[in-house]
Order: sequence, then C-alpha cells, then structure tokens
Amino acid sequence: MIDDPTKGLRFEAAASLILKDTLVQYFHTFAHYIRADRRAGRDCTAAMIDGLAGVTALVIAGGHAPKEEVLESTIAKLREAVDRDLRYQKAKLS
Repeated sequence: MIDDPTKGLRFEAAASLILKDTLVQYFHTFAHYIRADRRAGRDCTAAMIDGLAGVTALVIAGGHAPKEEVLESTIAKLREAVDRDLRYQKAKLS
C-alpha cells in the first residue's frame, strides 16, 4: 500500500480501470454472439444487471448517498450509455 495517497494510482481508480478493461475485453470477444443470438443477449444483460445491482447496493450500504439518489443517478447514466452505444452500433452497421 502507498503511504502517500498523492503518489501512484488510488485503489478505487485501479479497481474501476481493471473492471472496465475486463468488460471491454468480454464484449469484444462475445459481441457477435450477443448481437446475433437473443438468448445470449438476454443472459448477458441479466448478468450485467446483477453485477450493477451489486455495486449499487454496496454504494448505498456504504452510505455514500441516499438510495433514491444513487438509483436515479445510475438509471440516468445507464440511459446515456445505452443511447451512446446504440448510436455507435447503428453507425457501425451503416
């Protein structure tokens, strides 16, 4: 552990970067199947929702913000991300 938090990467930042990299690699590997197969898409979506719910519950349990505030923020960010990625997928297929 780093004694001086101003030096090096914080644990929280490192954890989120590793998670994002893992998800990107997963989607690059399985994107064709998720897009082409309804069951794969449904099952993958369900697994991601379970993971998102777990992280959201940890944030709420940690007292970082009230439940309603965390849920509203999460839903807003999810909508923005879906819209962004949907535009990308449509442009990619054009």
